Amino acid sequence: MIAYGLDRAERYAIEGSRGLTVYLTLMFLLGAGFDQDPLYPWAGRVLRNESTFGESARVAALHQAAIAYVADVLTE
Repeated sequence: MIAYGLDRAERYAIEGSRGLTVYLTLMFLLGAGFDQDPLYPWAGRVLRNESTFGESARVAALHQAAIAYVADVLTE
């Protein structure tokens, strides 16, 4: 699973430890294909957003979107 996650993260140019931690954690929590899952459209949008330059910005946006999603789910 980790090797698969590393390959998938590389598709989004995520290679640093913080980015891999965020990506692999979301894979574990939401499922291996979370970035393409229609239940989590926010994840795919963030990862494919071409206006977000650089790994750190993309990872920060993914982390922020994940936190917002969890907060939303917990308030329902």
